[in-house]
Amino acid sequence: EHPNIRLLVERMDNALERKDFSNVLLASASVFETMAKEIIGSESVQNKTLGNIFEKYRNESKLPIGILDYILEIYKKRNTEPLAGHGSLKMPTITNEEAIVLCQMTKAFVKIESELQRQVTSH
Repeated sequence: EHPNIRLLVERMDNALERKDFSNVLLASASVFETMAKEIIGSESVQNKTLGNIFEKYRNESKLPIGILDYILEIYKKRNTEPLAGHGSLKMPTITNEEAIVLCQMTKAFVKIESELQRQVTSH
């Protein structure tokens, strides 16, 4: 996986350890956006948001549709959750349990996508 993904995963883990759950969501969404850009592999998507490139990513990804839908929901939640991507006077609503699941699922999805992509290129 790309060094930026490793850095973002480390940020996500650190945020979870600090109980900064909205930052876990932010880091997770950033991991997914970075992964999508890596999978698409085009310079033209580098300055675009995941929302702008998601259908292209969906076409290039080897992940099941349900996981891709989950990734899109995480991205959308990042845009609405207080302190997860935008400043807010409201308190975050993401719970410890949600953050733990999100952290572990993010890591799993990166590994699965990587393995599926590797198998396709090796055949």
